[in-house]
Amino acid sequence: MDSRQLQHFRAIVEHGSFTAAAEALLMAQPSLSTAVKNLEKELGAQLLIRTRSGVVLTESGQEVYRLAVQVLDQMEYAAARVRGFSAGDVGRVVMNVAPTFNWEFLPQLVRQLKAESPGVDFILEDPDPATTLTHIREGQADIGILPTDGVEALRAINPDLSFEVVSRVDLMLALPLDETRPGDEGEIQFAEVAHLDWFIPRIRQGIPGLPEMLEAHWRHHPETRPKRIHHVATIQTALPLVAGGAGVTLAPRSLGNLTHGMLSYRGIKDEFPPLTLVAVWHPGRYQTPVVTRVLKKILTTTTPTAQPPE
Repeated sequence: MDSRQLQHFRAIVEHGSFTAAAEALLMAQPSLSTAVKNLEKELGAQLLIRTRSGVVLTESGQEVYRLAVQVLDQMEYAAARVRGFSAGDVGRVVMNVAPTFNWEFLPQLVRQLKAESPGVDFILEDPDPATTLTHIREGQADIGILPTDGVEALRAINPDLSFEVVSRVDLMLALPLDETRPGDEGEIQFAEVAHLDWFIPRIRQGIPGLPEMLEAHWRHHPETRPKRIHHVATIQTALPLVAGGAGVTLAPRSLGNLTHGMLSYRGIKDEFPPLTLVAVWHPGRYQTPVVTRVLKKILTTTTPTAQPPE
């Protein structure tokens, strides 16, 4: 018994007669009759009874029909899944994503991909940048999104990995509400808050980012250096501390709406560059079609000048 025999038998049952089934299958009726006889002989049981009005299933025929539907549907599903894997419409993508990217870009990206390819499953994690690089190297993650102050430095320090810019994020100064007076909505200089405690991410070896940007600024403008600096894991770690009145921090402009009413956000009057977000992946490791598709989507959606991987 093979799939072709099951297809023929199912067609006869669902079309109600040999004649109608033969027409649907584009085959001669005698050939179809022979196929059913061979199936009955192989199984040692009569499956169909011909009548003037069509065919009637025997008890054995009912069981074979049930199994035929189940087997053929499973085969069709398996074939569709394999085609989906090859086309990048089905599969799993593990992403390590900086929280900044989560809020600003990730929801839109996931919505677009799920609408285009509902068969894609995402596993999303937000470890610290150093862990992200380790996960990419070890194959525990397919794609990472990291904040940095320059992609060229990352490439030089990590020559085994590929990096491409996906976006640049404007930063604002986040202050406690009690440090903001009515009418204080304009830009502010670092020197104006140098007397307050600052919370900034700690320096991570091999991943130049916001701490290095601030240190460079303070070296050139020592009058703006805060009296006290505290290091935290991420910008998101600092926000509750700022909301509690413990100090200030820099945060992406996109987070302003999420913490509205808890913090005060002010533009920066000093010349201070935006934070760069980069995608990272391992060029020497095999990428499944779905991973390649998601990576291309990230690069072409967020920055038209980025070059997607081949």
